[in-house]
Amino acid sequence: MSAGGWRHRVERLALAFFLCTGLALPFYAFPVFRVAGRSVDAATLFAGLFVATSLLSLILRRRIPPIGFLVIVAIAVPLLVLIAPRPARFAMPPFATSFGHWLFVVSVFAGASLLGPTRAARLRLVRASALIGSAVALFALYQACGHRAGWPGTGSLLTSTQREPLRLMPVGELGYVRPTSVFLEPAWLGGYLAFVVAGLFGLFPARGAGRRAAAIAVAAALAVVLLAILATVSWGAYLDLAAVLAIGLWGLRDRVRAAPGAAAAVGVALVLALVGVAVSPMGQLVGNAAVERWRTLRETPVGEDVSASDVSDSSWMRAENLRHTVGLIEQYPWRGVGLGQFGRYARTSGPSFIAVAATRDPWCGWLAIAAETGLSGPVVLAAFLFVVLRRRRARLREGTVERGDLLWHVTAPALVLLAAVEQSHTGSYIDLWWWYPLAVALVLAGPAADTPPAILVSGNGADR
Repeated sequence: MSAGGWRHRVERLALAFFLCTGLALPFYAFPVFRVAGRSVDAATLFAGLFVATSLLSLILRRRIPPIGFLVIVAIAVPLLVLIAPRPARFAMPPFATSFGHWLFVVSVFAGASLLGPTRAARLRLVRASALIGSAVALFALYQACGHRAGWPGTGSLLTSTQREPLRLMPVGELGYVRPTSVFLEPAWLGGYLAFVVAGLFGLFPARGAGRRAAAIAVAAALAVVLLAILATVSWGAYLDLAAVLAIGLWGLRDRVRAAPGAAAAVGVALVLALVGVAVSPMGQLVGNAAVERWRTLRETPVGEDVSASDVSDSSWMRAENLRHTVGLIEQYPWRGVGLGQFGRYARTSGPSFIAVAATRDPWCGWLAIAAETGLSGPVVLAAFLFVVLRRRRARLREGTVERGDLLWHVTAPALVLLAAVEQSHTGSYIDLWWWYPLAVALVLAGPAADTPPAILVSGNGADR
């Protein structure tokens, strides 16, 4: 077999591993085996296989892709902390572990830049995420409804092999429990489902045979996922959803103009579903929980000197975490304290338990990476987002944007904005949970293998 034939087979295998990574992404809490005392989940396993096949594909290509320079910079920046003198509390074992994870997720993104799937394969990739995401959302709704009633499978332990119990958090006097589905926290569930919403926007069909059935299926899945996000009563999840909706509704404007009747029908169906749930007992319970969280948010002070009895919402802890993180940046502005070292600078004593807990883990990714790798860290992280936008713009210049390609017009930019917003309230800059959707955006922003040049149409993806 020729070198080209081998490369084609390897790239198809890499795409299969990439797809499996997305399907397994929600199940981080359920490891499949342990290596050297560490639990490994299915998504990490498939991502590792994807990186390995991507490396083989790179060898067969015999050339370094343009993203290679950024990868080298991303590897070099965290290593600057190894130059003497190191920070006083620096420890090599946690640095090695976190640096290995950083190298891993960056490699996943770099491997995604080598993928050039066909239009049909890209659709399968997004549809698979939409399907598994809808199932995750359905379980979240089942969990929210059934926890108080003691339905099977609605407790904090779904299997004996979980990393830790699900953090089912009660809100308000009525005891509404915020669902996590198969995730450990409601916010992680909401962020993942926002990724699913971005994909569903890209699946709205164009005019043609079977459009009505496809539109109904997408609308039904969208309704389920939106309801699950609302049920999380997570401000971060609501912020993620707002970012995706802003890009999605703007990107779909021409599609709506091209088929106003169908768009109106889908819109009415979604509104009726949301209103119907809102007036139901469960919907009212969620609404009351959201109002209760908003009240506690406003009543919780964010000053430095507060007592534990005054802290009824996470806003104070986030503010305290922000002050702590900024302090680390001011103390170590150029090289940071080192990857994996954030927790070593946590307070060991304080006026209350929450004062200590507020400094253990990073909450704002943009600031946390600056604290751990220096001020160049956020620049490097933002560069990966701009790589997606630049790749998308290159297709526009080349004239290879397919007619009505909502995955390019809507899903890819929505995922970039989602990635930027998530890092404002989660310290997820070395998590596969954050990098995989961004890698999907990179794939969707690039040209499909079967796309002929110069087929760009004016407008924003509407059928002419």
